Amino acid sequence: MRRARAAADRTRLTPAGWGMLTLGAALAAAAALLARPELAVVGTALVTGAACAVLVVRALPLPRVAAVRLADDVVAVGDATRAEADLSGRGPLAEAAILRAGAGVRVTDRGVAAGALTPLGRGAHRVGPVELRAVGPFGAARRSALRGAPATLLAVPAAVPLSTTRDRAAHAAEGTPVRARLGQGSDDLIPRPYAHGDAMRRVHWRASAHHGDLMVREEERDEAPRAAVALDTRDSAWGDASAFEEGVIAAVSALARLAADGYAADLIVGAARVPDAHQGAGRAAAWALLASAERAEGDPAAVPRDAGAIVWVGGDPPATPRAVLAIHLAPTGRGGRGWRGGDLRAGTAAAWAGAVGGRA
Repeated sequence: MRRARAAADRTRLTPAGWGMLTLGAALAAAAALLARPELAVVGTALVTGAACAVLVVRALPLPRVAAVRLADDVVAVGDATRAEADLSGRGPLAEAAILRAGAGVRVTDRGVAAGALTPLGRGAHRVGPVELRAVGPFGAARRSALRGAPATLLAVPAAVPLSTTRDRAAHAAEGTPVRARLGQGSDDLIPRPYAHGDAMRRVHWRASAHHGDLMVREEERDEAPRAAVALDTRDSAWGDASAFEEGVIAAVSALARLAADGYAADLIVGAARVPDAHQGAGRAAAWALLASAERAEGDPAAVPRDAGAIVWVGGDPPATPRAVLAIHLAPTGRGGRGWRGGDLRAGTAAAWAGAVGGRA
C-alpha cells in the first residue's frame, strides 16, 4: 500500500535542480581546497535552494480532483468519446493536469484534465486517474501525483450494416402468417361480443351484422417473434485470434440486424445467455459479454426452442434447426446441414449476404 501511494505521488529534482546541487557541491569542495569561504557560502546557498524547492513543492497543496466522467460509457471500437474530471482549489505551483488512460485507448485533443478517447480494441478500458504536475521554486523540483477515481470505458466491436431478413423469413415460412413471424408491433383489431360498459364507439358494425349479435373491436398487440444469436467460443472452432474477432463482429452485427427487423433477440456466448439482448438492461449485458468474449473449451448453451430465427456464428451448429430462418456464419466456409451458410473468411457483410440470399 505504501509503495502504491509513493508511486502515485513522486517528487524529483529537475535538471535545473540537479545542476544547482552539483554546482553547490563543487563550490563547497573548491572552498575547502582554496580556503575561499565565499565559495562555500555560494555553494551552500545552491544546495539549500534545491532542497527547499523539494520541500516546498511537497508541502503546498495540489488541486482536488473529482472522479473521471465519461460522455459515453459504451462505444464502438474506433469511435471517439470524451472524458473529463473537475478540478477545485487550484494549487499555487500547479503546472498541468493530464488525463491518463490504459494502453488500449488513444487520448487526443487534451485539455485540462480532459481529452478525446478512442478505444483501439474491444474490452473494458480504464480511463483515469488525472496526473497533476507542480514545479517548485527556481524550477528545481517537480511533483507528479495521480488523483481522481478512474472510470471504465466499455468498447464493443462496431456493427457492420447487414441486409434485412424480412423477405427471406417470409419466403422461408410460406403458409405461415407473416404477422406471427415478424411481429412489427402493429395493432390488429378483432371483434368480440359486447360486454356491459363497452363504449359504443368501439362497436364493430360489420362484425355485428355478420354474427347477429353486437360485437366490439378488441385491440390485440402482436408479440415480437423470438430470435437467437449464438457465438461459438470453442477454441477448436476458430483457426486464430483474427478469425474469432471477425466472429464477434458478426455476432454484434447479426444482433443489431435482427433487432432492427423486429425480433426479440437473445444472445448466447459460449455457455452464457442474455435474454432480450436487443433492448434495455439486456442490451447492456450483451455489450459487456461481447466486449469480454474469449475462446474457451466447453459446450455452448442450447438455443431457444421457440426461436423463429437463429444465427449461429462459429463451428458445427446443432443439427436440423427448427427455426424458420437458420443462418450459419462459419469461419471455415462449411455450413451446417439444414442451415443457410455464409463464409466469414470473406468478411461479415459478404458472409451474411451469402447466407440470407443463398439456399439451405
